[in-house]
Amino acid sequence: MDDLANPDLDMTDAKEVFRYVFARLNDEETIYQSENNLYLRFAANGKVFGGIITLAILTRDEGVISLSYIERNENPNIGEDRNKVIGGGASFTAKDGMIVKKVDDWTYKVTFEGRSVLFHLYHLGMQPPQKAKLLPVEEYVGPVFDEAGIEMYLVFNREVSRLYLILNEDLYVRDTFTDIGDNVLIGQRTSFAFYDDTENNRKILIGVRGENTIQNNWYDGPHDQMPDNYVHLGYIPKYLEYLESNYPSLKGQMDKYGHFLGRESGRIAVAPYNVYFEEQELKDISKACKTQGSKSKVYDCLTLQIYDIPDDKQYLLGY
Repeated sequence: MDDLANPDLDMTDAKEVFRYVFARLNDEETIYQSENNLYLRFAANGKVFGGIITLAILTRDEGVISLSYIERNENPNIGEDRNKVIGGGASFTAKDGMIVKKVDDWTYKVTFEGRSVLFHLYHLGMQPPQKAKLLPVEEYVGPVFDEAGIEMYLVFNREVSRLYLILNEDLYVRDTFTDIGDNVLIGQRTSFAFYDDTENNRKILIGVRGENTIQNNWYDGPHDQMPDNYVHLGYIPKYLEYLESNYPSLKGQMDKYGHFLGRESGRIAVAPYNVYFEEQELKDISKACKTQGSKSKVYDCLTLQIYDIPDDKQYLLGY
């Protein structure tokens, strides 16, 4: 509550905001998410902000740390005027007093204005699924840890050239599920939707709630949470091949992580699921896909990358 009453933080000065949040970090922090973002929530000037400190795969070894932050709208059913939202961000280097030291492949020591924080990158390992059964035409790609707190396995199906995500049930699953019928399960906390592939003892991600995707909150889907660290360290040498097989129109336009070549920012959104607004959409998809024939064609149908915003939800865009 005291932070909410803090009237002195200049939200237009990204370095001042970084100083404020960095001073409040623990001496050691673990970055769980695959995209190397430490997610923050802090208050100032009577408002609540969401923030991200990023140890980006392409720049952290060059001594660069980034911060981005934005005022949060906590109600996904209310559109916000994006022209009025307070936010900002910047990248910081040695010129700004930022010292980044690589301790090992999974640990970085960041020092700023006399204070040091040890950042641990989450290292699950490259072991394939144990409980879930993979088909002979499927290849395990790597682990994914989404900011919603959900861990998944990224899989590539050679028969249909499709990437999709399977829930990691070898570890504790941070959600509970409601069965809505037609093999569709909905996460009660995340609203992530999974196809219950009982024959192969696994759950395949097929849907993310549209309101969350529009709001770009923690439940907006794992489209940007790919296993970058494992690609970087050489554990997934065929990753670009998988991406180009799944997105053939983009062949030659991405680096080995899926970042677009010739652009300062931007990466392919690996989102093999439906952005849904009504649960019935998922049941209809499941019914239709189960008629497709082979298992691979069923999975291909279930994991089409669909993001259509209906007319009655356009107001959520805030434009």
